[in-house]
Amino acid sequence: MALATVEQLESYLGTVITGPSAVASAELALDIASDAVEKYIGYPVEEVVDDVISVDGTRNYVFLLPAYPVTDIASITEDGIMLDTDEYEYSQFGIVKKLNGLWTNKLNGITITYTHGFTDVPMSIIGVVLALASRIKDGSSNIKQESMGSYSVTYANPSPVLQAAEVMVLDAFRILK
Repeated sequence: MALATVEQLESYLGTVITGPSAVASAELALDIASDAVEKYIGYPVEEVVDDVISVDGTRNYVFLLPAYPVTDIASITEDGIMLDTDEYEYSQFGIVKKLNGLWTNKLNGITITYTHGFTDVPMSIIGVVLALASRIKDGSSNIKQESMGSYSVTYANPSPVLQAAEVMVLDAFRILK
């Protein structure tokens, strides 16, 4: 699902997108841009409620969940035994700390049911999606070189590529592993 709407893209571009073909093109561009952003960040941006995952044990006091912000942990099962909520604590950044002892060292030894993601997608992420979608939708923004005498145009790679400034914005949302 797209992280931005056609209406937001219209506002960004300063134009009205009309007709079924143009709307479908805009929706596809937004879907592609949203997918590229989420792939770069490394997790779903929008809220996911009661996501069930298994992670490898760390044989340490802490482990890192693969998505953030973490808003709730419904349950943690370690080696098949459900832990009480007073046996661990967590941060919004996905750090889960065992309060007594170490986590198991078994592969897929910890199963977590948790809620993560943004209920309201940050505007900086939406801005990157809109910029990328506009470049996908409007091929003229892919001009890499243009000459006037004996007119010549060279087009850049038309694939959805994040620009350096956009990467810097998205880096604030990545989880470093």
